[in-house]
Amino acid sequence: MFKYIKFAALALLFNVGFTACNDDNDFYYEENGNNNPTIGTDEVYALLQGNAYGGIGGSIDKLLVKDGAQSNVVKDFFTKVNDQELGNGPQEGIHYGSRIYVSVQASNILWVLDANTLKIQHQIKMNQPTALCATKGYVFVTNFDGNVTRVDTAHLDETPKLLAVGPNPDGIAAHENKVYVTVSDGFNSQENYANGKKFVELNAEDFTKVKEYETAVNPGQIVCNKYGEVYVVTRGNYMDVTPMVQKLMPNGKVEDFEPGSYIAVDGDMLYVMDSQIDWSKPESTANVTIKRFNMTDDTCEESFIKKEDLPANPTHIEVHPVTRDIYICSDKTASGYALDGWVYRYNYGGELLNRYNVGVHPYDIIFK
Repeated sequence: MFKYIKFAALALLFNVGFTACNDDNDFYYEENGNNNPTIGTDEVYALLQGNAYGGIGGSIDKLLVKDGAQSNVVKDFFTKVNDQELGNGPQEGIHYGSRIYVSVQASNILWVLDANTLKIQHQIKMNQPTALCATKGYVFVTNFDGNVTRVDTAHLDETPKLLAVGPNPDGIAAHENKVYVTVSDGFNSQENYANGKKFVELNAEDFTKVKEYETAVNPGQIVCNKYGEVYVVTRGNYMDVTPMVQKLMPNGKVEDFEPGSYIAVDGDMLYVMDSQIDWSKPESTANVTIKRFNMTDDTCEESFIKKEDLPANPTHIEVHPVTRDIYICSDKTASGYALDGWVYRYNYGGELLNRYNVGVHPYDIIFK
């Protein structure tokens, strides 16, 4: 399994039968060294997809994560601050400079928010915005209609530029002047996603395609570490081909790295979380494992989080860049798409610090 519930609610919204569809990189500063905000350690935001079929829109909760916080979740914080709803099918949020950018796919909106208050600064209309990354003063957005949009963060009133990359681009990540975009062909399951199976490298500054790399079937989430190494989750076909994390090798080939559904980067560490559900069982729960790889010496830590402390049905993993606390979003059950969910918080050693009761279908963590 993967961040597959990305389109579970949207499929119901549009009444179509697809199941396939981030990033996982959050960016906390402008690369020219200006406008460097202090990354807060006492509050984080949880992005919630809601359930479109059940009439539950997306939202953002605020988590008070300071030890001893008396009221540790402010539900639907975005609506309280802005006196309007976030929209249907939110996908990701990133913190770049002094702003937070949030993609809301079914509502065709990219929100530009004040990172400290979450108040709306700007609204950019675009088709099916999905994953986000940022570099060189730009925010890049995958659009599930086949394009990538580049937003100039210094000129938000200008019309963003579009670049066609292939059917149903999904994940996106950046390192310096390189932007990597996975092409999933996610609406083409009947032909085994034949026109996907790749990710595309873009030049950030002149916004052109540089090259393509072949992957296994149905690539989704993609990340870069500080060394420029690229890892991608290929999600399989939801039947006999299971999710696999692959790595771009120095020779330009993409090779299998580790079975896994979700990934996150923290300095020299790569987190790989796998989540598989046996739907044949009446009370299905996910079989969840998590490993931490040191990318400098190829060592691996297994079972640093106790099995009994792992979530029931994870949807995302993120690591705080300052505290190194680990955050995992989860539904309460394998099929609990219309129920309130949980955000689990662990310290670097894997100790469960807290479990926050948030709104329906938590899907991303945004650090303030």
